[in-house]
Amino acid sequence: MAGPNARATHAAMNGQRVPIGGRFSNQARWPGDTNLSAAESCDCNCRIEIVSGEGRSKDSRGSKVRKREAGIQRETDKRYREYKSGMNELSERDREARYRRAMGEYVGSFTVEGKVSAKYQAEPWAKELQTTQTLSELGHSVEFLPSTGDGRHPDAMLDGVITDFKRVEAFDPDRVFKLIRKAGSQGAEIVVIDLCLDTVSLDAALEKAAKAVRLGFVEEGHVIVLDWNSEEHVI
Repeated sequence: MAGPNARATHAAMNGQRVPIGGRFSNQARWPGDTNLSAAESCDCNCRIEIVSGEGRSKDSRGSKVRKREAGIQRETDKRYREYKSGMNELSERDREARYRRAMGEYVGSFTVEGKVSAKYQAEPWAKELQTTQTLSELGHSVEFLPSTGDGRHPDAMLDGVITDFKRVEAFDPDRVFKLIRKAGSQGAEIVVIDLCLDTVSLDAALEKAAKAVRLGFVEEGHVIVLDWNSEEHVI
């Protein structure tokens, strides 16, 4: 946590989280770490907070998210291989029908309230399907878009609007800003920031999202932040 009159470089790190024994983004282990230069360490009045109890439950939830992600990815990969098997022998119509059976039905199984579907040749990642299920629980409809091969394109249509899903996996609030900027440059009109791993605090994420909106990377009201309780916050 940044102290009063903090250096600009330290204030920018406010809200970062790292495991015990880890290093923050400036490579410090704690405030005043002598591994840093004197200009970065002397008279530092920042402080750290060691999170226990509730924090451990969050870490456990993060592990469960990762475990479920691995299972979804295995199933997705298996179904995509089934779809691709013997493709050269099939007509385009039969290829599309096989895709619907192998992939389309599985993607649709993530529907809760809002409908979840996939256009022909869409290749959603497991973490995108997890984010989609949360959005469906909140009443949103999602349709995954076909892959272009290079990965540099929005993921889906969210309630009919071109959208990119971004999960924050680094212990760095600035990552939120960078992900929104990247999504905007790839043509997304809406950006969904998923904090399900609890790597960044909600307040820090909302601050960085608001900055990205102010700088014009996306329009106001077009960033959805999903906190680790699966609640949405629109910026």
